[in-house]
Amino acid sequence: MFGKKKHTFSAEEMATAPLVGTVNHKVFLGVFLTSQLVLVGMLYSVATGGLAIAALLPDVAGHPYVVHVDELDASSFKLVPGVSAVDNSTPVAIVTLSGKLVNQVINQDVPLPGGGTAHVLIQAGANGTPAQVDGLTQNLTSQDAALATFQNLTLSSSTSLGQLGQQAGATVLKNADITTPFLSANSVTFPNLHVAVTLNK
Repeated sequence: MFGKKKHTFSAEEMATAPLVGTVNHKVFLGVFLTSQLVLVGMLYSVATGGLAIAALLPDVAGHPYVVHVDELDASSFKLVPGVSAVDNSTPVAIVTLSGKLVNQVINQDVPLPGGGTAHVLIQAGANGTPAQVDGLTQNLTSQDAALATFQNLTLSSSTSLGQLGQQAGATVLKNADITTPFLSANSVTFPNLHVAVTLNK
């Protein structure tokens, strides 16, 4: 029986030969997402241990943030009607506040290149050390709380849109669930920070 003789490539041929291969998209997306999250993690890790940093969490259209806070203790609170900073059309309640967040949990499904989504979880302020926020802005599409208390509450119709607005001093929300397409803050402090990413099936 005669077979084809195997050809042994020289070092020169190996160096000049074109590389041909295939891409495992699941591996690529995993590596790509991981690299992006490592970058985010590096930024957020600066906040670990009590160092506040400026923070802006950009929205992914159609994938709002779902936020849970065991307790929000704000030193200032302001709410006015408006439109989302993401698409400039969705009606929202624009809330600005500064204060402490006990066991803050942020969830978001992020679309991946090539299809599919990944679930991102950011948790901070547990184990008795609340997260601190200054100049937090949310575009609320919904908010629920087991209990809400306000001090020095003022309701006014003299907002920029000519509609009802709300302003208060000390504000406490317990077991609050918030849906918002936009989050930004002048500075944050995230003790006990935990970030987790999973691919949705």
